[in-house]
Amino acid sequence: MPLPFTEPPPAARESKPSWSDLPPAVVAALERALGAGVAEAEIAWGGYSPSASFHLTLADGRRVFVKGAHPGQTREGRLSLAQEIESYRALPVLEGLAPDYLGTIEAGDWTFLMLDSIAGAQKALPWSPAKLERLARALAAFYERARELARSWERPDAYRSLTVDLTDANSGWIALARSRDAQEGFLSLFVDRASGRRWFDRSLPRLIELQSAAGELLQPDPARATSLIHLDLRSDNLLFRPDGAPVLLDWSYVTTGPVVLDTVFFAPSVEGEGGPTANETVVLFERALGLRFPRRDQQIALAFAAGYFADKAWLPPPPGLPRLRWIQRLQLAVCLGWAAELIGLAEAPAMIGQDAS
Repeated sequence: MPLPFTEPPPAARESKPSWSDLPPAVVAALERALGAGVAEAEIAWGGYSPSASFHLTLADGRRVFVKGAHPGQTREGRLSLAQEIESYRALPVLEGLAPDYLGTIEAGDWTFLMLDSIAGAQKALPWSPAKLERLARALAAFYERARELARSWERPDAYRSLTVDLTDANSGWIALARSRDAQEGFLSLFVDRASGRRWFDRSLPRLIELQSAAGELLQPDPARATSLIHLDLRSDNLLFRPDGAPVLLDWSYVTTGPVVLDTVFFAPSVEGEGGPTANETVVLFERALGLRFPRRDQQIALAFAAGYFADKAWLPPPPGLPRLRWIQRLQLAVCLGWAAELIGLAEAPAMIGQDAS
């Protein structure tokens, strides 16, 4: 049985601007767009991004959420926000699952996305089967209504660099196979590097074979559901309304793709955060969708997801994102344990952060 990942997240928080950091002209632009003055502003914590995000209480009593790119943010952070804004503008099908879109403003080097605040929202954690079932049903309905649009919609070229590319031969296990330095970085994640090396050398051919076959997931197949997929499903991107309905946040990476990829990328975070096992989450989603994911599709998606995290989790944290590598290591630990069951790999040795007691 895979060992649980028990290492706590770093105590450091993301480098978010405070409300007082906003120039008066930016505050004025927000107030004009919202039609009321800002009476109170509170930093919105919770995700892994250093964006300028705030819960605002307006002078007329309304509550809104604003999320912005700021002068100190990285190019990737600014592109991510631009991509999310494009998603809200171009995809009305998000309505009902995403927060209500209120508009955007640009003022100098600042850009803000404005969304309706979810009154009485509850966080996803701790996970429960009931929460996962509500989420699975809501996503199944979204995939169904977005299916027709997915056949024709393409993300603008300017925003494609952040979207997962199933045909990328310069990432994941393929990239690790080519770089001795990257391999040493990956092996540094294990308690015993020598055991990690033996597992890596033994498992790599099968993982590369599956990653190289990822293009199969893009081929039409009656058993393969294709729709718009979120590609960043995780507890920090979810809220639940008081009636239990889920609200999905952070639509930066939405793209057309196989639903199995959304599910398999999501399931390890659920298990790693104390919820049902990854396999149990997949079964629950299959029931909600009314289909069975082909086993090979699951294997390909898992090899791709594991490679995505393996290629990144050992790197230093990006500036302003102290917890990003931690959540990637948590997801990787579950992926490697799940791969022994689903793909038939040897059981991976313990990673640093896994509880062997």
